[in-house]
Amino acid sequence: MVEQVQVEGNVTGAEAPLEQTEEARPEWLPEKFKSPEDLSKAYSELEKQYTQSRQEAAKPTEETPAENPAEAREAVENVGLDFDAMQKEFNESGELSEATYKGLEAKGIPKEMVDSYVEGQQAKATEMTNEIYSFAGGEEAYKEMAQWAADSLPESEIDVFNAAITSGNSAQARLAIDGMVSRYRDNGGAEPTLVGGKASASVDTYSSWAQVTKDMSTAEYKKDPAFRATVEKKLGRSKL
Repeated sequence: MVEQVQVEGNVTGAEAPLEQTEEARPEWLPEKFKSPEDLSKAYSELEKQYTQSRQEAAKPTEETPAENPAEAREAVENVGLDFDAMQKEFNESGELSEATYKGLEAKGIPKEMVDSYVEGQQAKATEMTNEIYSFAGGEEAYKEMAQWAADSLPESEIDVFNAAITSGNSAQARLAIDGMVSRYRDNGGAEPTLVGGKASASVDTYSSWAQVTKDMSTAEYKKDPAFRATVEKKLGRSKL
């Protein structure tokens, strides 16, 4: 039987009990979690489960028309119609004209199937737009930055920026916006968002638990108390 060892007096150094070096518990941390790392792991797992459930729900069935762009293109081109022209029409107006609907229906593609595809594209466009706004710190911040760019930059640079924003590639859009936000601020532009008198740009908060997990998995987080405190404060400001 192992006897319990009691530590008497004030023991310091490597022999000190672990409790003496334990950091203060953040006020924002829910009681059911022992540490910010536990909170991050729990929400990361929830994100995975949520993403998986959405992917399962999005799988096309025999009763539901496919919303995949490749399948839609094939269906349209197989009946001799110009898919690119229809896609351009949708991109410019956000919808399809009555004439386009009639042309598709005449070729055996019912309005219900077209609507299913259009609704899917509209949902993706809305999601991408919201994501782009979030990269800049919100819709208002993005519009202010965009207005500055339109007034200050040559058309060639604006064209490159717009191409990145409309590419449909989230990573490419974020790089373009981060660069534009930096130039905007360097030229006297306002901070993207103000909360309580302090700047709250996208770099000062987390937008996903994947970002939290990435920071917490670094060697710097494990070894540097100052960096660890910065991550935990940033997590406390984030609305995930």
